[in-house]
Amino acid sequence: MELLPCCYFPTTVYVVDDSDVYLRFAKAHLPDGLSYYLYNDVDAALSALQNRCQPKLILDTLLQTNHDGITHPGDRVVNCSLSQLYRLMHNPQRHLMVSVVFADHAMPQKTGIEFCGAIPGNFIQKVIVTGAADEKIAVHAFNKGMIDGFLRKDGKETAEGLCRNITLMQKRYFQAVSKVVYDVVGISQHSAIMDPVFQQLFYAYCDKIQPVEYYLLDKNGSYVFLDGKGDVHWLFVKDDSNFAYYCDVARGNGAPEMLSQRLLHREVIPFLLSDEHYQLPIHEWEPLLHPAKILEGQQRYYYAYVKGTSVYKLK
Repeated sequence: MELLPCCYFPTTVYVVDDSDVYLRFAKAHLPDGLSYYLYNDVDAALSALQNRCQPKLILDTLLQTNHDGITHPGDRVVNCSLSQLYRLMHNPQRHLMVSVVFADHAMPQKTGIEFCGAIPGNFIQKVIVTGAADEKIAVHAFNKGMIDGFLRKDGKETAEGLCRNITLMQKRYFQAVSKVVYDVVGISQHSAIMDPVFQQLFYAYCDKIQPVEYYLLDKNGSYVFLDGKGDVHWLFVKDDSNFAYYCDVARGNGAPEMLSQRLLHREVIPFLLSDEHYQLPIHEWEPLLHPAKILEGQQRYYYAYVKGTSVYKLK
């Protein structure tokens, strides 16, 4: 089962090779708009990697420190909330995170495999760029889990393979980070995020939206997307247990009968993003209600796609 990333945003790619000829080739064929660094010195590349922002930034964004009810100075309660994740889009440090490193294998200071073994952390995706003579070494390292991929330097599809590997490895980077995030926040195996049917729907909307960034909003599988024009798109997801909760809230707070019936029959999806939304009287929920569609997966889900809206402020 594929893991749906909890977020995606532009990150940085490193290309390390002692050959300036290959570095010029890589520079000419890297995708437009990609943040990258080229190194012809292994030690300089490793030193730079030590100082680059890593996934701790994502986990720190999820954590909320609460001092309410604390009686001793210095004490604190730390909560972990997916509702904070989208705030990463306001943090320019996110682009400094290195997601993929391409390294030549035949380098004088260290082999590419030795270099990859020295890269700090477990998340950066490591790709060896190798000639035909060293291909068996790269295959062996890949099978042993020492690297995440390899690319033939002298292949006919080298330029295309470079771009294809960047896209693939960046996705795998965020999947690796997401596995830790899901363990921390406690994502259920029954969440839509884990359902292949919902994953297919998610990627269909990605094809439609062509997002440059996206962020998970809750454990159900709701996401916010940002496209290349800066337009915001929303995918809201609920299940029957969520609707049972909203129906109870409606009954307990004197909701209008029409609203209660719309919730009971799963006609609209409520989505409350901010503290201000949760503080609204229930009869003022109308702007937060969205026409629901049914998705039959491992269980029944209800979803709504919304492009733009002034109701939700990404701040």
